[in-house]
Amino acid sequence: MSLIERRSTEAAVTASRANTLKSAGPTTASGKLRSRMNALEHGMRAEVGLALPELNERAEDLEKLKVEFWCKFEPRDDFEGGLLEQMAENRWRRRRVVRAESSLLLAHRFEFDLEHARAQASESRSPASAGEADRAQETGLASLPDSSPKFSFILQCLRAARQTVEREGFSEPGLKRLEAVYGPHPGLAGAAVLSCYRECQKTLPDGSQQEESPQYRTEFLALLDGEIGNFEELQDLHQASRDELAAALRETLSILPNSDLSRILRYETFLDRQYERLLKQLEGSQSDKGKRSRQSGG
Repeated sequence: MSLIERRSTEAAVTASRANTLKSAGPTTASGKLRSRMNALEHGMRAEVGLALPELNERAEDLEKLKVEFWCKFEPRDDFEGGLLEQMAENRWRRRRVVRAESSLLLAHRFEFDLEHARAQASESRSPASAGEADRAQETGLASLPDSSPKFSFILQCLRAARQTVEREGFSEPGLKRLEAVYGPHPGLAGAAVLSCYRECQKTLPDGSQQEESPQYRTEFLALLDGEIGNFEELQDLHQASRDELAAALRETLSILPNSDLSRILRYETFLDRQYERLLKQLEGSQSDKGKRSRQSGG
């Protein structure tokens, strides 16, 4: 079967040229960039599995990062494009590692805060507090080491003693509460409070209690209020010092190296070294191509 040679008319040639101009491809900068990227065989836009939605990562963000690398380095062939692909993914993983490091430090802080809260809540319920209870009965609450429960119990006893004096006068229940605070061998302040209270309890020779002086009660309540204020101040100072210490420990312990953080830091170092190696390969490739281009042009 013979082939029939067909000659193109001038009108057909003109129409063909016009159609070619209409379908010349993308005209915008972003469109041209996407077109150039699609020409690479390594498929720069095809790899989206590195972005994990479970880690709040988006494939479009990874794609944007790759485009930024493409625009910055302008690869000339598939080899350089492949290096850029690896470099972009390297920096993507580096970002992920930084987020993991921040999350780990935050988790350590939460863990410390939880343990600190548990320690405070169980301060008066631990087995060690049983020995302190025995000691408090023998020597008084004020003799115990400073702790949140100590100041809480002391203030409860002092406020209860004050209410007793207001309602019943200087009765035995009020004295028992004060003795529970100061013990049999009180300090100077405790001795003054107990002495004043017992003075109000003195009985007459016939066994009846002496008539209570309103002024004496007022003076005692003022003395007791001063003690309550002192213990409230000590309680505030104790809590403030504990909070400051906890804050300092929280900052220190949360950033001290541990096994998880050490692995993260080693991985960061590995990624940085890998990136430097890829960058040197890319710079070497572009430098060689530039030399060959100048030589061929000369």
